[in-house]
Formats: sequence, structure tokens, C-alpha cells
Amino acid sequence: MKVAIHQPNFLPWAGFFAKALKADTLVSYSSAQYVQREYQNRVRMFDQQEWLTVPVVGGRIPIRQIELFEPHKYMRKIVRTLDRYRGFPHYRRLESLQEIFMAGHGYLDELNECLIIELLKQLDWHGRFVTDSAPEGKPTEKLVKILDHENATRYLCGEGSLDYMELDLLPPTRVVKAKEGAYPGSIVHLLATVEDVKGYLEEYFEWQNVCL
Repeated sequence: MKVAIHQPNFLPWAGFFAKALKADTLVSYSSAQYVQREYQNRVRMFDQQEWLTVPVVGGRIPIRQIELFEPHKYMRKIVRTLDRYRGFPHYRRLESLQEIFMAGHGYLDELNECLIIELLKQLDWHGRFVTDSAPEGKPTEKLVKILDHENATRYLCGEGSLDYMELDLLPPTRVVKAKEGAYPGSIVHLLATVEDVKGYLEEYFEWQNVCL
């Protein structure tokens, strides 16, 4: 059972989906602490030139407790921003995302998870999407508890995880790495501009075993 774990970021970057597509189970780590000015409620858009941000209420609390600020107002602004992709070759792929923004979500994790699930559907992923059970302990201990709960035989992660994980505590682990030239921004840009997004992810991301 290949398991990936990741915080429910806002319209995540391509590497998130390169990892998720290889997983049997993707765990949304929404019990992790919200961090301001990270990627939980914002993302670079339009070829990395602009930030698209979801205004929120809350501070150093779990992501799943972060509320959206005046969503009835700002969700419309986000939809209008995405509409700037109109005229790009595959703009119609974004229409379902716009519907999610207008669905009346009140919490950040709910919005982000619905967006991620829709994006995975567009990428023809047939795995299992779950939320974590809020384990306690140090960072690696939390990951181990989640992996044990999901009966993981292999853990899939990104390069950033190597900065804090105790690898000897984990099951066999593979790390996804971006190759030179890989697009560093939101998957949304690729959906609007690239015909074969799954093929793009296969071409521009590679895997490395780090814990056998």
C-alpha cells in the first residue's frame, strides 16, 4: 500500500500531484498547524507572476479550524481571477473549480480538499482520499501513526520532508523530485495550457529511494 501524506494546500503545485498520482491512498494532513504566508491559503499563478490568496481568519491553530474570511465576497474575486485563463487552450477544465469556489464552504480545509479531489479526478486518479486522525507526538511520530493506520508498505513524500523526518522510523520511502524545467507553480496553470498533464508530470518529475 503506497501512501502519501500532505497538508491540504490551496491549488497545489505540480509536484503535489506527481506524488499523489503514484499513491494508493492520499492523506490530507489537516490537523497540521496553519502557518501564515505559506501555501495553505495562497499560490503563485499566471506563470509565477502573481499570488492568488484566500483570505482567512485564525492564527497558529490546526488547518481544519481555519475559517474563510467573507467567503461570499472573496470567492467571487477568485473566480474572476481564474477567468483570466479564458482563451487558453484548455480553459474549460477550470470550470468545475469555479463551481467549487461558489459552493459556500466556510473552512479552508473543506475548500482545499474539494479542489484537490476535483483536480485528481481530472487527472484520472482512482485512489483513496482520507483526512488524518489528528495523531499526537513529534513530527515523524505523527507520520508513523498515520502510515500505520493506513497499513502503508511504502511512503511517498516530497523533498521538503527530508528536512525533519527521522527516516529510520519510516517504512520504505520514495521521494519525488522536480527535474530542471519543471513548472514550479499551481497545477491549474498546467491544466489550462498543457494537453497531456499526466504525461508532463511523468516527464518532469522523478523518484528516488531514500529508506529501504
